[in-house]
Parts: sequence; C-alpha cells; structure tokens
Amino acid sequence: MPPNRLKYPRTPYWPDSPTIGRGDTVHPDPERFVGRPVVVTEKLDGSNVLIHRGKVVPVVFRVAFASLTEMREFIRGEHARQSALGGEREGIVVRIAGGFASAEFARNVCKSVRQDHVQTDRHWTRNWRPCALRRE
Repeated sequence: MPPNRLKYPRTPYWPDSPTIGRGDTVHPDPERFVGRPVVVTEKLDGSNVLIHRGKVVPVVFRVAFASLTEMREFIRGEHARQSALGGEREGIVVRIAGGFASAEFARNVCKSVRQDHVQTDRHWTRNWRPCALRRE
C-alpha cells in the first residue's frame, strides 16, 4: 500500500444489531451517540464510502437521540424499511455528525445489519476492493 494511503477502518457493530459477524467488534459505548447530533445513512457493502454504483448513499436521518431507548427503537424500525436504492435495506450506519480524526473512527461510527443480509452464494470479498483514504 502506498505510504500516503490508509486502509478503511472496520466499522464496529451496534450492540443490538440483528447480525454481528463472527470475529467482528461491537461498539463499546453506544451512549456516545445519545444527546449529540448524529447522521444515519443506509449501510451498503463497500466500506461505507457514501457512493454506491454511481449513486450517493441516502441519508436516512439527522438527529440527536434523547435516550438509548429512543435510538434502539429507531434502529429497529429502520431495519423494516426498504432501501431508497431499491430492495431490502442491508442495514444502517450511525456516525457522529461533526468531523473526527481517522484514528477516532471506531469511537464515532457504528453499524447495524439486518438478519440474513447476505443473499449470495459467493463470498462478497471476491469482488470487493478497499477504499483508499488519505492520511490527515
């Protein structure tokens, strides 16, 4: 990898995510997303890059959740919705609305993935290529 590039970091799972990958991490502090502005987007494979097949990934909501219970109910409800890009929604990504250093990614972003979201018989890594990030 060139010296000015970083590997896109792994996104920790929301603790109540219907699916949590084996060996994946769970966000240790979900309260971090309560009482401050957050942005919720649809989750799509491809390192949460916000562009998928030439379309910008839909922002689902900009909000400051009043409680962890409110956030849990919102996330649960979003799993039942269809994707704005068509078909079933894979999941959602929640991130702190303000900017943050790449080293702080895992503290400021989490994902929740619907049950049985992988629908292919081929593993997604066969076609997946990482997104390159520049160092700050």
